[in-house]
Formats: sequence, C-alpha cells, structure tokens
Amino acid sequence: MKSLVPWIDALKSGEYKKGKYYLGQIVEEVPEYCCLGVLCELEKIPSKHDNILDNHSILYGGYAKTLPEYLRYKYNISDILHYNLSHANDINDTFDEVIKILEREEEARQSLKEGNCDVV
Repeated sequence: MKSLVPWIDALKSGEYKKGKYYLGQIVEEVPEYCCLGVLCELEKIPSKHDNILDNHSILYGGYAKTLPEYLRYKYNISDILHYNLSHANDINDTFDEVIKILEREEEARQSLKEGNCDVV
C-alpha cells in the first residue's frame, strides 16, 4: 500500500486546477482535475480526450469518473473512501476538504502500521 503523502502534497501544490465530476476535463482549453484525476496524473496513467460525449473529459485507463481498479488496489482505496473523496471534491470549490480526508486516512494507516489500534 502506497503512502498518500505525495498525493496530498500534489493537491496542496496549486499545480492542478480544481475540477468536478470527471477525473479530468478540458474547460476553455485549460485542464481541470478532480482529486482522483490528480492521482492519475501523479501515477502517469495514460490519458486521452473523450470528444464523443462532447464534455471534453479526459479518460485515464479508459475511466472518466472513477479511479482505475489497479490504482484503487495500489493505494488501498475502499469503496467508502472513494465515495467520500468524490463527494467532497464535487461539492467544494477547493481541495481543502479532500486534503483533510486524505490526511486523516494517512494518519490512521500510520497508526495501524505502528501497532496503535486506538485510532477512531
């Protein structure tokens, strides 16, 4: 299971313009990314633009709205965590809430790794 810290750092960096509803989307010729799309970018998942739906979405490994399964496995992202990240991303105008969720998740993982089971 990979650390979430590089992903958190990327979301904090300001390098990625915040988007909603799609992993990535071209809006007025500028790419925008949801938090999950940022992870796809970090992992250099092959991407292509989907002009069929005319929404200018960016597909990563053939996926437009959800993380490719192998990334979910690699980062141990459960269905609940995936939903919480997607939801927090799509109802907020910044990555701040997503960052809080990921930081809590990383803290819990580190505590478990260290044998501290008192994490709530």
